[in-house]
Amino acid sequence: MSLCKFQFPKVRREVKESFFAARDYKTIPSPAPSLSWFLVSDDNIVGGIPPSICNVRSIKGLSLWRNNLVGTIPECLGNLSFSSVDLELQMNNFHGNIPGQFAEGCLLKNLNVDSNMLEGSLPQSLVNCRTWEILDVAKNNIRDTFPH
Repeated sequence: MSLCKFQFPKVRREVKESFFAARDYKTIPSPAPSLSWFLVSDDNIVGGIPPSICNVRSIKGLSLWRNNLVGTIPECLGNLSFSSVDLELQMNNFHGNIPGQFAEGCLLKNLNVDSNMLEGSLPQSLVNCRTWEILDVAKNNIRDTFPH
C-alpha cells in the first residue's frame, strides 16, 4: 500500500457533475441520492451519519473527517463500496466496529478511520477491495493485521 491520495485533476472533472461541500452546518445535511462527492470536513459538525447516506447510490467520495461525529459507522457504507473510492471518517468519535460487508469487486481505494474509538477486528471482506491505496485504522482499539 502506498500513502497517496486521489489525483485532484480527475476529481475536478467529476466535481462539476455532482458535488456538495458544506460550511456552517451544525449537523450533516441529507445528501441528494445522485450525489458523487460529499465533503463536510473540519467543520465541528455534531451528531451521527444520517441514515439517508444509505440512499446515495453513486457516491465516489465521502469526506467527514475532523468533526465531532458520534455513533457507529452505518453498515451500508460497506455496500457503497461498489461506487465509492474514498471514505474519510478520521478524527471523529465513532465507536463500534468497521462495517463488515465489502463485496467482491469493491472499488474502495481509501478507508481512513484513524483517531476514533473503533474496536474489534478488521472485516475479512476488506480483501475484496483490490485497489487499495490507503487503509488507516490507527489510534483506535483495533488489534488486527491486514490482509488476514
